[in-house]
Amino acid sequence: MIFTLYNSEIQQFKCIYTHSDNSTEDVTASATWSLDSVDFGAINENGLFKAHISKLGTQFISVVFQEQTAMAKVTVVKPGTFTVRDIDGNTYQTVKIGSQLW
Repeated sequence: MIFTLYNSEIQQFKCIYTHSDNSTEDVTASATWSLDSVDFGAINENGLFKAHISKLGTQFISVVFQEQTAMAKVTVVKPGTFTVRDIDGNTYQTVKIGSQLW
């Protein structure tokens, strides 16, 4: 998974375990969370990530549960005005909702 967050933004990550019978269980609090670097943010034992206020860049979040590992890529960017252009050349300002620009 890939996420883009503004500096000082918070994102809750979850770890969902799929059992052999295909039932699922939220094991977020039982999993082990880590970062490849603490330069751009921090993550706590419950998967809550907070981007640093003054540093921008990319880092990877790892979560381990029962010897299985998953990763997410997080890029911390500076807030700004983003625009999109349609096929006719019209430019529109976007709004960020969660981790997506609309």
